[in-house]
Amino acid sequence: MIGTARDRGCGSETLHREGVAQMGQPEPSFMNQVQVYRPRCSRCGAPTTLARIEPAAKPGHDLRTFECTVCNNADMLEVAYRMDAAE
Repeated sequence: MIGTARDRGCGSETLHREGVAQMGQPEPSFMNQVQVYRPRCSRCGAPTTLARIEPAAKPGHDLRTFECTVCNNADMLEVAYRMDAAE
């Protein structure tokens, strides 16, 4: 049987004690902004998950692929990532 990380002495207190840098927690306001945009699937209406980000042909934009875990549909959206590109 393979134990959990805590069973093997790899808990956060062990990592801290051994001098391994711990990642800070993001600000709650930043997390809320990131979690807001989950478009609905165009086929079944379920929330989708961001799967890929690729460069788009238009400068200042990228192509984002959102996948649905319910019906396996993938929707692609072109998104402006710079404020001056959205104009």
